[in-house]
Amino acid sequence: MHPGVLFGAVWVIAVPAWMFASPDVLAGSISGERATSTKALLFFSACILAFLLGAVAAGTIGGGRPARQPRPAGDGLVLAARLIALAAVLGGGFWLFRSSMRVGGPANLLHLFLTGYSIADLKVLVYTPSQFPPFTTMVHLSPAAASLLLYLRSQRGWHRVDRLLFIAVVAVGCFRGLLMAERLAMLGVLSAIVVTLLLTARDLKPSRVALWAAGGAGLVWFVWSAGEFSRSWIDSGAGDSSGVTVSNFVSSLSYSQTRLGQYLFTAINNGIIIVNEWPGQSFPANFAPPLNSLGPPGLGGGAGAQDLYRSALSREFTGESMPGAFYLDAREFGFALALVYGVFFGLAWRSAVRLSPAGIVLYASTVMIILDSYRSAYLFSTQGIAGMVAAAVVYAALHAPARRIAHRGAREAVRRARFTAAPGQG
Repeated sequence: MHPGVLFGAVWVIAVPAWMFASPDVLAGSISGERATSTKALLFFSACILAFLLGAVAAGTIGGGRPARQPRPAGDGLVLAARLIALAAVLGGGFWLFRSSMRVGGPANLLHLFLTGYSIADLKVLVYTPSQFPPFTTMVHLSPAAASLLLYLRSQRGWHRVDRLLFIAVVAVGCFRGLLMAERLAMLGVLSAIVVTLLLTARDLKPSRVALWAAGGAGLVWFVWSAGEFSRSWIDSGAGDSSGVTVSNFVSSLSYSQTRLGQYLFTAINNGIIIVNEWPGQSFPANFAPPLNSLGPPGLGGGAGAQDLYRSALSREFTGESMPGAFYLDAREFGFALALVYGVFFGLAWRSAVRLSPAGIVLYASTVMIILDSYRSAYLFSTQGIAGMVAAAVVYAALHAPARRIAHRGAREAVRRARFTAAPGQG
């Protein structure tokens, strides 16, 4: 689970997918061909190497791997877990409620989905206008909530409330992944669950790790295929092929796998085109979008490379890869941003393997950013910031009571010392 291993595994898959893409996959790109240049090759290599070096260096700070000594889960941590989970569920529920009301109720929304209504149109006309920050934004706490609830289960078992909250968090992830075609949201919950289970397992056998890895890979494949099926295949069909049925899902598999190749290829290819053609920088528009929106006027340009993509290319294939996003912000010095990412994930992993609850939540809720690094850089955007906020809440829940108790104990000791002091010394 080391970030360097995960990052390397993603790129070992993504690079060959770009190099050996079929003509059908190439047809989904901007130019219809594979973009190449020595400059892009060197820049991509520098970013990948910088991330790996940062992750390894930060992950080895303080010597060898520490003993697995989990911190007991107190009442403060239980309260924090339930509040974070409740916030995520309420955020998702509020979003679903507002979306349903825009189309006349939950039954109408489900009918539109099951009969093959365009998911892209639903997103533009229903889901996006139904957002109501900061309430619906709380749904991004879902990966952190799932991770923290599983940590509680490993330390003290689950109360019925915890079990219900976990089921609700997973249900929100499924709703966003399938009904809203937000696969990254579903991947975030799934990866947080797998990472937390591996970190908190008391008897970590290689066979169990292999089983979880295979099961996780199978779930990711299913989520992808089901997402493509609901996102675009049933909308493109006609007659009986436009509904949600098992036979239609089976028929859509070849389509969804071609689309997977297009996602992998276009994200890498778009990043290379950015390195070859993008004229300037826009820091921190891509590295940290909130800073771009909150900072002084003129601090950064518009996020993304939409000027580059004003073509017939589908917006679904405008991913730009992590190195591409870094080049948009810092041009040739983008490798320094990759180093920052590597250091962050190395430190988060280091804290997680020490079984710090805050470290586990931070790493588990942001690891999806590594898994999606072939097409995006979300660490300092909403997804990553939600994980950082949840980790900060967990840290405060663990340490604030301890500080108060220690302070109260010190005052008691001072009072006792004054009361028992010899005459003339108090």
